[in-house]
Amino acid sequence: MSFLYYPLGFIVALGILIAVHEWGHFYVARRVGVRVLRFSIGFGPVLLRRFDKHGTEFCLSLIPLGGYVRLLDSRNEPVAEEDASFDFNRKTPAQKIAVLAAGAGVNLIFAVLIFWAVLLQGVTYLIPVVEQVKPLSLAEQAGLKPNDRLLKINDEAMLGWGDIAYQVIKLGGSTDPLNWTVERDGQPLQIRMQLNDLIIDNKVAEDPIKALGLTPKISPFESVIGQVVEGEVAERGGLKIGDRITQINETPIANWSDMVAEVQKLPNKSARFLIERENQQQEVLLKIGERDLDSGESVGYIGAAPEALDEKLESQWIGVESYGVFESLQQALKKTISLSGLILHSFGKMIVGQMSLDTLSGPITIAQVAGETAISGLQTFLNFLAYLSISLGVINLLPIPVLDGGHILMTMIEAIRRKPLSLRAQQIGMSLGIGLISTFMLLAIYNDLIRFFS
Repeated sequence: MSFLYYPLGFIVALGILIAVHEWGHFYVARRVGVRVLRFSIGFGPVLLRRFDKHGTEFCLSLIPLGGYVRLLDSRNEPVAEEDASFDFNRKTPAQKIAVLAAGAGVNLIFAVLIFWAVLLQGVTYLIPVVEQVKPLSLAEQAGLKPNDRLLKINDEAMLGWGDIAYQVIKLGGSTDPLNWTVERDGQPLQIRMQLNDLIIDNKVAEDPIKALGLTPKISPFESVIGQVVEGEVAERGGLKIGDRITQINETPIANWSDMVAEVQKLPNKSARFLIERENQQQEVLLKIGERDLDSGESVGYIGAAPEALDEKLESQWIGVESYGVFESLQQALKKTISLSGLILHSFGKMIVGQMSLDTLSGPITIAQVAGETAISGLQTFLNFLAYLSISLGVINLLPIPVLDGGHILMTMIEAIRRKPLSLRAQQIGMSLGIGLISTFMLLAIYNDLIRFFS
C-alpha cells in the first residue's frame, strides 16, 4: 500500500503549490483592476466549477500538472469599450509586472511561512561525524578520517549534514578551496579541500556528501542489546542483554541502525545472527517477526532495543536548535533567500558544465520524494513543500518566454521602447521558450525513468 503515497503525495504537494502560485496572480490582478475570467487548478476536462459574484469561473480540472489564471486581455480577444478599464493589456507596465511576478512572489512568501512554522517547533539534527572515507576520494586526499567531527566550512558553522550538502552544491567546481575546521581526538584541525574537479552527477544530486567520498555516521547506538521484550523474537531465540550483534547472515553490522535496516528486510524469514557474548562469538538462528507499518508496508522486527545513550554522548551526537518568534522568521527568510540563490547558482553550473544535466528531476522523482516525505512525517513533508515552492517561484522568474519571467522581460522592453514588440518577435520568442522548456521537461522525464529503472 505504501506505493499509493507517491501519487497522493505528488497530487497534494503540486495541488497546494499550484493553488498558491495562481492565487498570487489572481489576487494582484484583482487589486490593480484586471478582470479574472478563469482560475483553474489543472488542465483538460473540467471536473468541478463555480462562479463568484465577479463572474470569475473557478475550475478543478482533470490533469493535475499545472494551472492558470485567464485574464481579460485584448491581445487574445475583443474587449468591449465599457470593459476597457478591466483590460490587462491597457494597464501600466508596473501593474502588468506586478501581476506577472505575483505568482512566484507568493511561492517564495509561502516557503518563508512554512520554514517559520517548522523552525518555531525547534530543529533536531545529527551532528556531522564521519563514519567512513572512500579511498582515493576528495575527502581522503584532503586528509579527512573516520570519526572526524565537521565543525565549520570557510568559517561558517555546520549544524548538520544538510548544511554541508548545501555548501558542496554551492561551491562544487569552484577554484577556491574549502577550508574545513574539524575536531579530531578532541582537538581542532584545519583541512583544505579543492572542489574545482567536482562534477555533480545524477547520483550525487541525491546525496552530494557522497561526491566528497564521505559516509555520515548515522547512529550513535552500538549494536549492543540493552532491552529484550518479553515473549518476542529476540527473547524466544535466546538473545540477552549485553549481546553485541556483529553480523546477520552475510551482512556485517556496525551499529544499531545497520541491525534494524537488515532485520526490516527479512520479515517472517529465518536469519543467522553472529553475536559476541562475554568475549565469545556465538551463532543464533532467529525466525524474524513481521509487522505492518501505518503505510501498509510489512517489515521485520525482533523485539529488542539498544543500550541507552548516556547524557554526555547524546549531547555530542544530537543537536537541538530553538528559536523565538522573530528569530525563526529571520532564519526562515534567510533560508529561503539562500535556497533561491542556490537554485540559480545550480542552473549556472549546468550551463558551464560543472553540474550534470542528469540532476534535473521531473514528475516521477517529485512524486517519489513527495510520497517518501509524506510517509516520514508532517515536518519532513512541509520542508519538501517549501523547497518545491522555492523552485517553482525561482524557475518561473527566469527570463524565458512562456514563463512569467519571460513575460516580465517583454513588458520591460515594451516600456523602454514605448511600443509593443512586433507580433513576429513575440512569436519567435514564444517558440524558443516553448522549445527550451520542452527540452528541459523531456530531459527531466528521461532522468526520472533512468533513476526509476536503475
